Parts: sequence; structure tokens; C-alpha cells
Amino acid sequence: MNEGRTRGAGTSGDRVALNLVGLEREEAHRGSCLATPGWLSAPTALDTEMTLLPGCPLRMRQRVRFHCGTAEVMARAIPMEGSDLAPGETGYVHFQLEEPVVSMPGDRFVIRRFSPVTTIGGGVILESDTAKVRLRNRDDRIRRVEMLAGGDLGGFLMERLKARPSGGLSISEAAREVGRTPEEMNEAAAALVSSGAALLVKDGSSERLVPMEHFQTASGTIVSALRAYHAERPLSRGLPTASVPKVLTWLPQWYVKGLMAKLSEDGTIVKVGERVALSGHPAELTAAQLEEIETRLSEIDSAGFAGFEAAYMDAAVLDSLLERGLVLELEKGIVCTPAMARKAHGLLAERFGDGEFRLGEMRELMGISRRTAVLWAGLLDGMGMTVRNGELRTVGRSEE
Repeated sequence: MNEGRTRGAGTSGDRVALNLVGLEREEAHRGSCLATPGWLSAPTALDTEMTLLPGCPLRMRQRVRFHCGTAEVMARAIPMEGSDLAPGETGYVHFQLEEPVVSMPGDRFVIRRFSPVTTIGGGVILESDTAKVRLRNRDDRIRRVEMLAGGDLGGFLMERLKARPSGGLSISEAAREVGRTPEEMNEAAAALVSSGAALLVKDGSSERLVPMEHFQTASGTIVSALRAYHAERPLSRGLPTASVPKVLTWLPQWYVKGLMAKLSEDGTIVKVGERVALSGHPAELTAAQLEEIETRLSEIDSAGFAGFEAAYMDAAVLDSLLERGLVLELEKGIVCTPAMARKAHGLLAERFGDGEFRLGEMRELMGISRRTAVLWAGLLDGMGMTVRNGELRTVGRSEE
């Protein structure tokens, strides 16, 4: 209700009466606020800019009464520049509150002596939930509050980004932290992007601001990794996409995805199925590479149905052949070629036709051990070249 009339909504500046269901009177203490869940916080530390009244100094760590809104709590006042504030002086003060107070940057406050209870001065909150002022970071803290007091939001954003480059910065969260509108923060972020100091990276349905220098370092890391991968595995189409986070272990998933999307957009990298490569990496094999592959496949075929032991071939070459489907695994460390699989299928089709056969008959026909026959049966079943029905099998389709 407002002035005795039922109202559908209250607006800024209105004095309204509310019926709050499920809240006991004793639970509503002095300084309590009503807000959308998650919107307001109750910090116990604040960075502020304040002005003292004439004749009222402020000593280092002086205990004062801190008033914000309707709240009153005890607090320790710590002038951030390291010395007492003189009467009438304006300066930056960090307050350590003895109890949480619902407050936001931009809120005004008044402080009074502990005893006698007289007003000392007042000011405006610049940032809430801040850490204690340490000698080693005092200059950085003062520079930061100077930016906030002077309205240098772009400088503030860059300071925040330097502190957490891998985490990026949500513009809406930053706006809430310093009591600015999202529009003001978006304008400051846009200026940073235009100047080349930062850029926006997708994080699901939203975006996060990241420093350009950090982004370029991460880009250089993945480009170097791809260049090394191509040099080691020239026959491969590219690095598995699933391996990219292992290269950029210090980055969160959203950053990695956003980074790869940006590099794809500007043509630095290309996606090839479930792999990624530098844009200059040839998509087609050269004549020399095809000749090398034929030589390797002949080596593998020379082992016959017994299978080729992978330990006798360069691991990078073998991985590339497996990737391209030019080599098949009977088991880890034992491989064959698709041509040998087709040969096995042909033998089975010629010998058994549409009839059924057992594993032992397959073993005798191929001239291999029972263990190797089990491996071949699993491979051929998986390729559809044989069809299992209990202990019996029939010849299936050919891969050709």
C-alpha cells in the first residue's frame, strides 16, 4: 500500500507498506532490505571516498559507527594512503565492518564517533567486499579506487582483467560490483575492444571480456602446438579436437571454445571432422606421402593374418594411418590393413558361402592361433563382414 491505497507496484522513492508472508517481525532487523534474490549482498569490507567535517580528524584503525541506509554497525576505518586523515580532508578509506551491511557501490554513508556519538564525515562507497589493504598492493588499490572515483570504467575493467586474465570478466557482474548500469559498462568494454586492449569471447549465451595480450599468448600457444603436431605427424589431418584443452590446461572450457572459434573465424585454423589443423596444412596427401603410405601398408600386409606388431613401426606414422582408416587394430599393438580384412572375408565367403561356421573352422582356414582368430572374429563382426549367432557365424557383406 502507498498512502492508504493499494498499489500494483512500488517505484524508486516510494514509501510503501508490504505484507510479507512467512517472515516473523523479529527477523526483520534494522538495515534489512527487500530485493530480488541474489541481487544484493551484505559485505563486511568496503572501499570508499569520504570527506571529513572541519575539526574532525580520522585516525588509522579508528573505531567508528558506520551508517548506510537505515543500518548502523561498528567498523574500523583505515585510510588507504597509510596515514591519518586531517579535518576537512577528502580521501580514500577502507572500512572493516564488524557486521555485514547490505550495500552497493554508489550508496552514500555517514560515520560517527564511537563516543561521544557525533558525526565525523561521510562519503560514497566505491567498491564492496574488498580485501584488507596491504603495503605490497597499496598503490594498485589506490589506483583502482581513483579510477572508480573518477569514472574511468575502462581503466577499472583492465585492472580487473590483469588480476584474473584466464577467468575473463562478465560485464553484467562488473556493473553490479561497482554500482554502474550495464549500459555504462558495455560502453566502457566496447571502447577497450575498439582500442585493441581487450576482446569479447563467447561464454554460452553471454560474453566475457578478456585482455588482448593474454588472448594472443593463448593463441600463440595453440598455433605452436599445431605446428609441432604437423611436423611430427605430416600424414595426419590434424590434432584431435579433444586434445586442445590439454594444450591450454590453464584456461577454462568456455575460453578454449571461444579461442578456437575466433581462430577459425579469422582463418588461422580449420576444422577437419573431429580434428583441427593450421589453415596452411595440406588437406590432400602428396604423391611422395602416398608412396610412403603404400610402403608402410606393404610392411603390415607382409605379416599376413597373424597381424603386424605396431612396435616395429614409428608410432606417429601408425597413428596417422589409423586415423585415416588405412590401418585397423586387431588389438592394442597388433594391426592389419583393410585389404587383409577383405582377403579374410573373401576366403570365408569362398569356403562357407551362405553356410554357418565355427571359430575353430575359421582358425584352420586362416592358419592362425585361436587367440588371433578371436581377434579377427571381433574385427570382422564389427565391420559387418561376419555375423555372429551364438557359437556360429555366417559371412556378411563385403566392405567394397
